[in-house]
Amino acid sequence: MEDNNLIDSYSDVVGVIEELGKEKAQLLESIIPDDIKQKIKEINEEFDFSVSEFEKIAESLREEIKKEVLAQKQTLRGKNHMAVYVRPKVSWNNEFLEGLATVVPEIMRARKESSPSIQIRKIG
Repeated sequence: MEDNNLIDSYSDVVGVIEELGKEKAQLLESIIPDDIKQKIKEINEEFDFSVSEFEKIAESLREEIKKEVLAQKQTLRGKNHMAVYVRPKVSWNNEFLEGLATVVPEIMRARKESSPSIQIRKIG
């Protein structure tokens, strides 16, 4: 199978899944009476407000936790969550080192290359 055909086949299947989800939502919407829809809307509004307020508190706590983890340079563990400290990544100027390796070939012994990875992303 040609590469583009493989990706396009994947896109077609994802499109079918999305359409089925939309069709399901429309069918559910069509069977709910207007008075029940209104009640659902009111309940959603009430809970959305409460959730929004707690999300603000959670965001503030997240920022405090991040500051504490950075200050301590270690992971903090709680009952249900942990904030993982990840050491800074070191990077090198690859072009410069490869140029230098023509003069000092031993530099290449320090070079490590990871395996490639693939990400499937939606376009547009």
